[in-house]
Amino acid sequence: MEYLYAFLGGLLCKVYDDLNDNSMIGGHSQEILKGSQWILLTLLSYNDFNFALFDFIANGLNALNNWEEWNHPYETSLLWLTPLFLLISFSSRSMLSVYDIIYIIVWFTTMYLEPLFVTEESSKRKLYLRILGSINAAISILIGLYFGISTSCIKISFYCLGYCLFSSGFQAYLLTRSPIA
Repeated sequence: MEYLYAFLGGLLCKVYDDLNDNSMIGGHSQEILKGSQWILLTLLSYNDFNFALFDFIANGLNALNNWEEWNHPYETSLLWLTPLFLLISFSSRSMLSVYDIIYIIVWFTTMYLEPLFVTEESSKRKLYLRILGSINAAISILIGLYFGISTSCIKISFYCLGYCLFSSGFQAYLLTRSPIA
């Protein structure tokens, strides 16, 4: 069930992000998506300290190179409140394997560098990068399951898969809707 929560969390995170950035949703829909994000992050983090820690660090790294997108009340609240997940789940912390560490280093690097490569709201390049992200997330899930990478890391891959799949579809929609390069 946690993998489903992770997939939905990533998907709904991107639904909120894309629809909000393009002024396609208002009041109630925004609050439903924000609330669902908190519910899903709580479910994913409650008994998984490593996931909560990885999520917090990755979002912090992304915010360093993408502060314009993070400097809004809801987004900033994520950075301030997610440390609560660390306190709540502290008793569930576990040792990382070498594979986990390699996976996390790659993911942290990606989260830190991604804002430098994806600066536009919509483009063919962004579409291709998000399709590539979807493929990478799916491959990461398969490799993770095969090599016994921790559930925390596999949940991150499912979250990324939901995020990138919706983003790919939304980019395709934007590109067919209007003439954007």
